[in-house]
Amino acid sequence: MIKIIGNILVFTMGCCIYLTATAQPNNEQININTATTSQKTFKDLDVKTNFEMGAFGFQEGQDESQLVFFSIRPKAHLPLSKSFGVRSDLQLNLTTGRAQSRFQNPNFNFFNMRELVAYYEPSTWINVKAGSVNQEKYFNNRMFIADRSFPGVAVASGLKNKTFAIRPNVQYAIPTSTSFESQRTEAEPLPSLRSVGLKAEWSPREWLHLDANINQFEFSQLPSVVAFQSNRLGNSVLGVDPSESFFRYGFAGLAQAYILTTRYSSRIQQEFQIGIIENTEAPSDRRRSQWVGTSLDIDFNDFAIKPNFASFYAESDSTPALYSAFEYGRNNRQGQSYGLDIQLKKMGCTIKAAWVQADLIEARPLQADLDIFNLYLEFNDVVL
Repeated sequence: MIKIIGNILVFTMGCCIYLTATAQPNNEQININTATTSQKTFKDLDVKTNFEMGAFGFQEGQDESQLVFFSIRPKAHLPLSKSFGVRSDLQLNLTTGRAQSRFQNPNFNFFNMRELVAYYEPSTWINVKAGSVNQEKYFNNRMFIADRSFPGVAVASGLKNKTFAIRPNVQYAIPTSTSFESQRTEAEPLPSLRSVGLKAEWSPREWLHLDANINQFEFSQLPSVVAFQSNRLGNSVLGVDPSESFFRYGFAGLAQAYILTTRYSSRIQQEFQIGIIENTEAPSDRRRSQWVGTSLDIDFNDFAIKPNFASFYAESDSTPALYSAFEYGRNNRQGQSYGLDIQLKKMGCTIKAAWVQADLIEARPLQADLDIFNLYLEFNDVVL
């Protein structure tokens, strides 16, 4: 008996058709099986990219740094159905220059996964996302957690109309860290960050808008390496090496952020910001962070300017210092920040300059008064 089997692979109009033919001359029977698969297209993928280039530097006692940097930050959204999809926000920073310091911006020469989540939104009043959740967006409070994402799950629900929106939310996350074998003496328990909060928006007039974000938070079982690194950044820590360091106080309390936006005319608007962090597990003179700031947007025909100012302080144990804002000098700091943004509309870019003066609240051997400056050019939402 002679048996002949033939396979044919045909591509047509974006589809792959696989044919299998079996010929058996004895009974002259030919069977043809077909299987069709569609090539996956990403026509709904939306990718916008920010580019930044500029100079950065700081002076802290004997420590100093002068760097030139280039940053690329692609942000992508891929809807897989009406209610399910994937969002990502990634950043790659490249630098060259000189740094002599115990204090450094963690985002330089670094790949930073700001967010990578799968989301589920069956309706406008509920949102579930899981993956690497951006903590700055969740808390809207840079002095609490800045430029970081934690693996975890966040759920928000609520109601919204033309003038008012309210969204209760809950989150469980794993604070990030890296501990090498030489940096611990035994296996450590899994760290966690639990939070329950409320986000609200109110627009009683066309020219007035208020955002509020209030969250109760609790860190538990933070790794020894996080405590060791936070010791140099302002926290009260016991232990002298990464394997045995631990925080003197726990971290649980309330984080609040309020933003009031008022429009004076079609070309001028002002924003007022207030942020408060209260760690109830620390003593009364070490538990609080606060900042008050304002910015003024003035729009011209071809360009816009935005001067901004903030006054802040962060007591030593209000937050885990490793996760708090680099731009404000982490913890045990008080000072002011000054900035100016100039948007060049025809060129599609913004020139940004900032200077931060962050002095010590309490004298410590690993910290000194700090000055930070930034000057850079930013291109936003570039479609490649």
